[in-house]
This record gives sequence, structure tokens and C-alpha cells, in this order.
Amino acid sequence: MRLGVSRAAISKGIERLREAGFRIDSAPRRGYTWLGGEEPLWPEALREGLRECRLFRPERIRVHEVLDSTNTEAERLAEAGHPEGTVVWTERQTSGRGRLGRSWVSPPWRNLCFSIVLRPAVDPRSVAQLTLLSGVALAEVVLASGLRDLALKWPNDVMTGGAKLGGILTEMRGEVDRVRYCIVGIGFNLLGDRLAFPPELRPRLAVLEEVLHQQGVSLPGPLHRGSFLAAFLRTFEAWYFTYLQEGFAPLRARWCALSNTFGREVRVVGADGKVETGRVRTLDEEGCLVLETASGGRIRVLAGEVEFTSPVYG
Repeated sequence: MRLGVSRAAISKGIERLREAGFRIDSAPRRGYTWLGGEEPLWPEALREGLRECRLFRPERIRVHEVLDSTNTEAERLAEAGHPEGTVVWTERQTSGRGRLGRSWVSPPWRNLCFSIVLRPAVDPRSVAQLTLLSGVALAEVVLASGLRDLALKWPNDVMTGGAKLGGILTEMRGEVDRVRYCIVGIGFNLLGDRLAFPPELRPRLAVLEEVLHQQGVSLPGPLHRGSFLAAFLRTFEAWYFTYLQEGFAPLRARWCALSNTFGREVRVVGADGKVETGRVRTLDEEGCLVLETASGGRIRVLAGEVEFTSPVYG
């Protein structure tokens, strides 16, 4: 061959590209055809970004083109004994899950859908704090990209301009006094624009690349999903070790500094349909919202969906 490369070497190289996420067709006597699509994750680049990590070791990364749900696959691996720090990532979910029984929709080849296996030695009642930890880590990576308008909405949303950039779903398996494992699932809208989503979702969501462009943020180069995911995992790891060693207080302070929830009138709908209303006063030492009611009383909210009914108060 003119390039001095054997057919076997080309075939091996093509297989590596396919494993990295490129969609490549082949046909006898016609060769190979790239089918197009967005930037693949490039597991090699992701693993390079994790070389200094203690928890998220490169060999613990599992990359798939299609899964039913990354949380479901991570649970399978956790049940099979895979270690803490295992990460499951996919291009496309056929049954992606969100909080409160909702589905999670994300166009393939553009965004991030992944789940993490954790085995923290904490009280099962504290597991919801891992959702807040994930939000802080995700917010810090997004802020590093130059985004000027970002806020955390209790308990699991990363917001910009009132629209959702990403969400977090934390699930636990354990006993009354012991956590066997937790699965932290994250979906984040990174590349492209809202037109890739179903029309009914577009008013409520945001895509980081699109927002940065609208804000005129000058980036040193294109956003890469592998680099973004590696940065998140490094940041998450640092906060996770701080949390295990120092407790919830440092994390609580950082979450409060990043939140847009305080001082606002809200309506909170619980999983059982119960509705609580009031003005958000604080996040308590366990990660629950504390509302002040119209009568001056206080309500502690353990879980639920927050709807803002007023702007920020001074």
C-alpha cells in the first residue's frame, strides 16, 4: 500500500476508533466511511485526566454506546462487587431516570450521562448530602468555564438564567444502620443547543455551550466532554474526601454560597403529593430546607420538588 500500512493495522486502528465512540461503517472493496456525529468521549483522554485521582482510577471507567440507564448499570456493577469509584458513562439511555419518577432525556453525542458507585461509611440518613456534594462539584467545574450566571437549586438542580443545565439522582441500597452502596447519577447539557431537545423541554433547560456563546465568553478552545467529565470527577473526589473527613459543615457552607434558593417564597411538593409553602430561611446541618410559614412557624423539608413563587429577597 502507498502509505506503507497493512490492512491488519488499519483494521485494528478502526476498531480503536469505534471503541472510542466514532461511528464508522465498512464495506468490501469500498473501505471505511465515517458516519458523522458529534465528538465522542475518547476514553483515553478521560483516563489521562484521572491519572492523579485516588478514587476514580482509569481502570474503573466503563464506557457504553447505549444503556437502559447508567444508574441501573451502576447498580448491577455495585451488586456484583465492583469497587467504589466505578463510573458508568453512556452516549444514549433508552430509559434514563430523573427524580420523582421522571425520565431524563438527552440527545446522544453531545452531553454527559453518567453514574458513580460509592460506598461511604456514613449514616444512611445522610446520603441525601451526596446530592448536594455533586451539585457543588458540578457548579465549580461549570464556573471554571467562565459562565457568569449559575446557581444551585435545592436539592439537585444546576441552573443558569432560571433554566436547568443539569440534574442529579442519588439512590441508596443498605440497611437501617449501614450503607451498602450509593449510586450518584448525573445528566448535564454540555454541547450544542436546545434545538436538539424535544420542543416541550426547550423552555426549561439550558446548554452550556450555547449559553457561553450568548454571554460572549471567550474559551481557549472547544469544550470537550472527556475533559469536562475528568474535571468533574477530580473536583468531586476532593469534596468527597473532605466530606468524609470533616463532615457536612464545609460542604454546607459552599452549597449555600452557590445557591439561589434562600430568601425566596417557594412551594415544595413531596413525593407523596403533600405541599408545603413558605420562605426559605436556611439549609440545616443535615441538608434539609427550613421554611418560614406565613404564620411565622418553621417547617423542615426533607425532600421534594421546589417551585419558586417569588424573586430573591434582600
